[in-house]
Amino acid sequence: MKKVLIITYYWPPAGGPGVQRVLKFAKYLPQFGWQPIILTVTKGVYPALDNSLLKEIPDGLKVFHSTCPEPDSLYKIFSGSGKNNSTPVGVLAGKNVSWKKRLAHNIRLNYFIPDAKKFWRRFAVNAGKNIIGQEKPDLIFSSSPPPTTHLIANDLAVKSGLPWIADFRDPWTKIHYYGENRSKRAQKKDIALERKVLANCSKAVCVSDHFAKLLECNDPTKIEIVQNGFDSQDFSAQQQRPDKFKITYIGGLNPNRYYKSFFQHIHSLLENKKIPAKEIELGFAGQIDNTIKNELITLFSKFDILKFHGYLEHQQAIQLMQKSSLLLLFMENKGNYQGHLPGKLFEYLASGTQVLGVGLSEGEASKILEQTKSGKIIDNQSDPSKLVLQHYADWLGGNKPEPNQKLINKFERRQLTEKLAHIFDNIITDKEEPIS
Repeated sequence: MKKVLIITYYWPPAGGPGVQRVLKFAKYLPQFGWQPIILTVTKGVYPALDNSLLKEIPDGLKVFHSTCPEPDSLYKIFSGSGKNNSTPVGVLAGKNVSWKKRLAHNIRLNYFIPDAKKFWRRFAVNAGKNIIGQEKPDLIFSSSPPPTTHLIANDLAVKSGLPWIADFRDPWTKIHYYGENRSKRAQKKDIALERKVLANCSKAVCVSDHFAKLLECNDPTKIEIVQNGFDSQDFSAQQQRPDKFKITYIGGLNPNRYYKSFFQHIHSLLENKKIPAKEIELGFAGQIDNTIKNELITLFSKFDILKFHGYLEHQQAIQLMQKSSLLLLFMENKGNYQGHLPGKLFEYLASGTQVLGVGLSEGEASKILEQTKSGKIIDNQSDPSKLVLQHYADWLGGNKPEPNQKLINKFERRQLTEKLAHIFDNIITDKEEPIS
């Protein structure tokens, strides 16, 4: 069996969607002739922890860890974040950020290039050289964010002569939350690193067509698309009709993806008795900004409909998806976001529950929802009342719209891993020249 060295920062017990992609690749690659070997950090700083994912690591999988000095503690001291709070992701895209946090983030963006994990590089390269000498892999695969994973892979590919595939779950220098917060010097330096990576890697893999166009690559044929997806083994048989009309939002809810007007319209439906309060539940699972949470509590103070689940383990989140009547998907209404395909989108599809999104109605996520007949994304200026009432009527009448399961199955993790394995095979077969 051929071997692939996978370099990833996010690995169990890391929680959130970032870890799922590589974890599922590691699960299914052996079925297609590839034995994964993992190189990750000894103790990472993650937006969330999910210890239940440790059980999903395949038996016998070799996982190597290396030290990663983190500036996270200094960031928390300066910004005033609590010691036990997670470091936020993309907070500069939000509003009402304190000057300390904004300054701290600007320091991170302009001095920690390509990212705050840059200090892992030396330790990971040393560990990677030992792994390559011991395990003799046929290929290197690195997955970002953080982009530092690609710099580690580049160093190892140069030293070993092994072919290397760079996987991009997000864009690099054109990621939506950078905006105008970076100096020209920092942008120039980071773009140079991105171009170096894309020039040196044997192939690049990206999660969407739009994101692929945002990469600094002179050869578009070098990029393959392997979307995020869902693992059918994580889902049970379809649930029975919920006892209430349950509208559920799953994931982090920050100011940059919070649409107050949406909830005001829900409030109006209750005020006008279009939906009886006793028949509806508005649930949230994940880390929610405290200001937003308090605003929602105030808005719905007359109605006992809110339910805050807190952060849920992955399997619990999936069960909640299946037990809901309508799932909410909030997309950031920003440039360079059209290609964003959040991992939970595909698990939403697999749950069989209809989806109502708010944000960029012309993005790739919107097209997938409409093609699979799984829901709709409206722009943030639109009134969702008609759609919500239609879903309420479906719940009331026991009707469940049938999605296009054939199209949804295209996003099954095993099938996507097979596509990735074919890319691996082609790289080995082509015997590309060693990186110089």
